Amino acid sequence: MGSLDDVYSADCNDNFIEEVRNLGCEVEFVLHSKGEHGFEAFNEGEETNRIIDDTIKFINK
Repeated sequence: MGSLDDVYSADCNDNFIEEVRNLGCEVEFVLHSKGEHGFEAFNEGEETNRIIDDTIKFINK
């Protein structure tokens, strides 16, 4: 999520996260400190790159 997202509130994924955790899935919530909606496209920088790298590592577990 992007902390400055003005399209969706930060709690928009709460129900989804709760449901998948109840199913036993591993979930990691990541909040980009200066991210907007679609921060990976609009907020180039070290934090964005780290989140993308961490996401890829999480998917490949």
